[in-house]
Amino acid sequence: MGGLSRKLVKIQEMRDAGEDPVILDAGDLFFSTPNLHEGNLRSEMHRANSILKGYEKIGCDAINVGKYELLAGLSFLRGQVSDVSIPFISANLRNASTNDLLFKPYTIVERGELKIGIIGLTNMVPDTMQSVNVEDYLVSGKAAIDAIKNKVDVLVLMVNSNRNAHESFPNEFPEADFIFVSGSTVRTRPNMPQKNGGPYLYSNGKQGKFLGMFSMDNHCIIPFGTYQRLFSRRGWMRLNVKVDENHIEAAKDEVTGIMRRLRQLPPQEENDFAVNQQDMFRKQYTAIKLAIGGTGVFITVLSLIVGGIGIMNIMFVTVKERTREIGIRKAIGATRKIILMQFILEAILICTLGGIVGLGLAFSGSFVIDAFIFPSTMPISLAVISLTLSTVVGILSGLGPSFRAAGLDPIEALRYE
Repeated sequence: MGGLSRKLVKIQEMRDAGEDPVILDAGDLFFSTPNLHEGNLRSEMHRANSILKGYEKIGCDAINVGKYELLAGLSFLRGQVSDVSIPFISANLRNASTNDLLFKPYTIVERGELKIGIIGLTNMVPDTMQSVNVEDYLVSGKAAIDAIKNKVDVLVLMVNSNRNAHESFPNEFPEADFIFVSGSTVRTRPNMPQKNGGPYLYSNGKQGKFLGMFSMDNHCIIPFGTYQRLFSRRGWMRLNVKVDENHIEAAKDEVTGIMRRLRQLPPQEENDFAVNQQDMFRKQYTAIKLAIGGTGVFITVLSLIVGGIGIMNIMFVTVKERTREIGIRKAIGATRKIILMQFILEAILICTLGGIVGLGLAFSGSFVIDAFIFPSTMPISLAVISLTLSTVVGILSGLGPSFRAAGLDPIEALRYE
């Protein structure tokens, strides 16, 4: 949900309903482009100031300093910070001269009896920023977590970073409860998988074009007996157990023993429950992936064969229609090799053009999927392999027609009508 006015309306609706939301921005808030120059600097600065005043009106609780906040220089950012009451935070940005933190590393927000610790981090600083030193954000983040984890009920990390690092955050910051990231055009959708037991990772798209909302009402901690009474009405239920990967077998034996005691099973009776590991699901996933990949390879090979036959037929027709031209070229001195190379190159050109068109369509599809569905990339190696295959198909498809053209008798070719 983009636009300050629509965000304000939605937040006001929540407040009118008796809710008191915590409003955060993970960074890259100020400007619409990373390329500031004399032609757009004034308008972009005005835009940043307007957005910040709007966020203050909304009642923003904290803003993480990201790459876009530093684009116009540290002096401009400090001026904006002094004009509003919103806390700007960053646990790993330091003054290059004094090595002091430029901003508070965290802030603690209270909602009723709930204390929420909010930490800011970034690894995206403009290359021209010489007055700022960037500490390792993983080290600084863990240090900030250690500093406040015993003071708060909920730990929230806001991280401004490139998208490639996002998937590692739940493992890098296991003590956090929620991680909100910026620096990516991808936004987290309800059906996207999350790490069991948290921390939960959320991205709201480029520059907050979507108002990401998360409520603690979505989580509930209840006694095991209550859970069993409420959720095992169909005669079964599932429990997830988090285990160190170095002790999986020992944990499996321990869980089995606990379950047998809970179910009061005698020693000679078999288990009436199952203990599943991720390895089993991973093997099933691998088998499915291989089946899909094998089907894809078969379809690709079949398509190449059909396409190659089609191009071969086109080239045979071309040789037939240009018989007289071939005869004239041979009559004025063209050798078999020249005629052969001419038609092979034509076949390669047709296939390569087809490969380029296919790559364009694939890249467009990948871009749409990446923007609206789930992360998707098309490696350069895949493009190179595709064009190489197109060239090989062109050579193989053009050999037959090329040899026929090269083998034509010039006298008979000149007589052809």
